[in-house]
Amino acid sequence: MIRLRVPGWVTRRASIHRTRTFILIETILTMATFLGLVWLIHRRIFLELTSNTPLSLALSLLVLQIISIITQLFASCAAKSFDERQRRREAVLIPVVRKAIAEHIAGDDRVPELRALQKKSSEVVERCLIEFLSIVDGVTRDTLSELARSLRYVSRWEATVYAQDRRSRKKATEYLGMLSRGYGKAALRVAFCDPAALVRTAASRALLRNGGRAEAEEVFRPLLDRPLVDRVLLANELADHAGDLCSQALPRVLDSGHMNRSLLVLELALAWERVLHLPMARELTSHPSPELQAAALRLLPLTCSAAEAEPYILRALDSGHEDVVAAAAFAGAKLRLPGSVAFLKRVLAHSDAGIVREACSALGKLGVVGRRTLEDEILKADQRSAAYALEALSQPRLHAVAAGAGS
Repeated sequence: MIRLRVPGWVTRRASIHRTRTFILIETILTMATFLGLVWLIHRRIFLELTSNTPLSLALSLLVLQIISIITQLFASCAAKSFDERQRRREAVLIPVVRKAIAEHIAGDDRVPELRALQKKSSEVVERCLIEFLSIVDGVTRDTLSELARSLRYVSRWEATVYAQDRRSRKKATEYLGMLSRGYGKAALRVAFCDPAALVRTAASRALLRNGGRAEAEEVFRPLLDRPLVDRVLLANELADHAGDLCSQALPRVLDSGHMNRSLLVLELALAWERVLHLPMARELTSHPSPELQAAALRLLPLTCSAAEAEPYILRALDSGHEDVVAAAAFAGAKLRLPGSVAFLKRVLAHSDAGIVREACSALGKLGVVGRRTLEDEILKADQRSAAYALEALSQPRLHAVAAGAGS
């Protein structure tokens, strides 16, 4: 049997159409009910009291509105009264639940007591359990994870991962992520493929928090095919596993020859802002694609020393391509290469304003020689390069003033 895959935009459009249809049907039913009640009051009550039909209809509408307002007021008062009683009840239960959980962590078996409290308010017990899980680690987390399983919260969270409501799925995924490794792992893998980005991110964070190299690669592999928001949300968590990913996952993608995926990998590695063992970055500075060359050059300060990076940066500064020259100037500024002064001085005459600005910024970080070059540039007739040179010279002073104000 052949199964046809329905595109995502078709599914989303059908979902929007169903939602609009339900809203329209609900509106029509509400109006029909309201008009029916007005007609019923008109025929049964006011039409017998007066022969004036418009007056009877107006009085029927007025009576129905009064009844509706009174009903809403009573409902609002009842809801507030119920909420107040619930808050007072929770204020009494929360200290008792917290004490029972703390004693259970200390080694006493408080499962029967917590089950009894669960019957009074399961939400309070769940909330207190989550509070403890969010601040503990190690053996204590293992104890609380087993307690959550004994109280059947784990099975409830696993079931909620399949719920229709996106917020419920996200909350359940976050709760499962607080448990020790091995609890709710199947449900987390289901949430990892959820259509909602926030649910996927919560599942990915849980897998990364409790996992090692295998889990890091499992999260990383599909990330290159997902929207940019997924990579942005997970950048910090993946940075903690940068060493594991640089051993196999990143080189595997860079070796594949797929330019777009390689470019995404280099941009993601640059966002980590960690020192990386990735020798392939130097090889990619000679790639035929200028975009890939530029991305590899920007990554050089994180992957090798200044002495190792200098020949690649000097060659790129002389390449003539705007993006490559700008990236080389950026890398030279990061590594503070004194040998790049002559090349950067030539770049100051470039037609692209962004490249000139990068070159001035790099010269501003190259000590006395770089600052003298910028001072000479200010005295020239070119107002654009003079403005960027002045900006680069003023940056250290601005940082010093900001640091002094902060202290």
